[in-house]
Amino acid sequence: MNNKKTISSFKWSAIEKLSVQIIQLGVMLILAKLLGPEAFSLIGMLSIFIAIAQVLTEGGVTNAIIRKENRNKSDFTTAFYFNITTSITCYFIIFFSSPYIALFYEQEKLELLIKIISLVVIINSFSIIPKIKFSINLDFKNQARASLISVFFSSILAISTSYLNFGVWALVIQSISYSSINCILLNCYSKWYLNGLPSKESLSYLFKFGSKLIIVNILDAVFNNIYQVVIGKSYPLKQVGYYSQANTLAYTPSFSLTTIIIRVIFPLLSKEQNNKASFISLYIKILEKTSLFLFPIILSIGIIGFPFISIVLGSQWENTSILLLILAFSYITYPIYSINTHTLQIKGYPGSFLKIEIIRKILICILLLITAPIGVTEICIGIMIQSYITLFISMIYINKKIKVRFVIQLKKIITPYLITIICGVLSWWVSSFYDNNLIKIILYLTMFFLLYCLIIIIIFKPKHLIPYMK
Repeated sequence: MNNKKTISSFKWSAIEKLSVQIIQLGVMLILAKLLGPEAFSLIGMLSIFIAIAQVLTEGGVTNAIIRKENRNKSDFTTAFYFNITTSITCYFIIFFSSPYIALFYEQEKLELLIKIISLVVIINSFSIIPKIKFSINLDFKNQARASLISVFFSSILAISTSYLNFGVWALVIQSISYSSINCILLNCYSKWYLNGLPSKESLSYLFKFGSKLIIVNILDAVFNNIYQVVIGKSYPLKQVGYYSQANTLAYTPSFSLTTIIIRVIFPLLSKEQNNKASFISLYIKILEKTSLFLFPIILSIGIIGFPFISIVLGSQWENTSILLLILAFSYITYPIYSINTHTLQIKGYPGSFLKIEIIRKILICILLLITAPIGVTEICIGIMIQSYITLFISMIYINKKIKVRFVIQLKKIITPYLITIICGVLSWWVSSFYDNNLIKIILYLTMFFLLYCLIIIIIFKPKHLIPYMK
């Protein structure tokens, strides 16, 4: 693979991730102001069922086909039939379970909602093979084009129907229209056509490999959506909306930026995996650079949440602000945790990654049992505690397996972390003297980033800082 194609792949991958999520985030804020917390609460309650169905539909075939060296037409045909059959089966299970889901949450509206919105499971199953073909060829450009066009038109439909008082159905229309347009475009761009019948041999291979991933992916789907289920069952309807909105605002920037970084550093670290000294040196640089540039961005989102939500979403969403701040402190750990777990996998320690994930899920259960009876704010504090404990555990494994001492890791991330908090607190304190929320945001951001850059320059010195910009 030539460097030009690799760079192009990363570029279009970044464009797809960032542009689509920025647009979706902007549209979500508009819809949140128009629809209110209850509409988002209803959709949030259903997310776990859709997520599990999507995992079962995909069935691990994406990774199975991509990693197969001597793949053939039969593999794609078999995967297609498997995806479609599984998606239809999942849909009917959800369809006939809908009354019980509505009864569980004590929300009659959910019965019809989940019957309609879960159609995306079937629609998305038709786009799995084109996505696999694009990924094999490192063609992220066509995926980006399809995503951008889909998000543009689905956003227009969602905003229009919101103004027409469709309520929660505007979110359903957004989801189904995005999946439908994206599916059509991906199939048109890929020029893949169904050819032949499924193969027993291909099915055996796909199932053998994919089944190992399904359990892990189902657990991820459950634990990524468990909070909405617990809050939806235990607290008033609006509380799910407050949590979902805060979680999206805090998680999206952290996840999106981290994903781009991982896609860049993964091949770099892989290239040096057999050179211990170079690998450790590169890992430490990545750790410090990531902390230096991502910590201030993630934390600032939480701090400006109070005036930002007041301006953009209005008073009906004001309870989201404190949750956003807590979750921003939680997700500030995500980039480092992700780098650590990927580093372990690159060096051939997937078992260590699995152990960390098991510990993380056990912590989630324990903290959720403790905090759920108290309140939603306490649940978010539990998420924050879990995120820091899990980060430290990943650092212990890096110390044990990669031989980078815990103290060295901590030293590389603690300086940017403390500088970020100090600058954040000082900037917030100064901006709090003003009543106008817009002035608060502008003053905070200006003062924070000037102060942050000044302290970084003083500590690292210009001649030492230049390499970090490369």
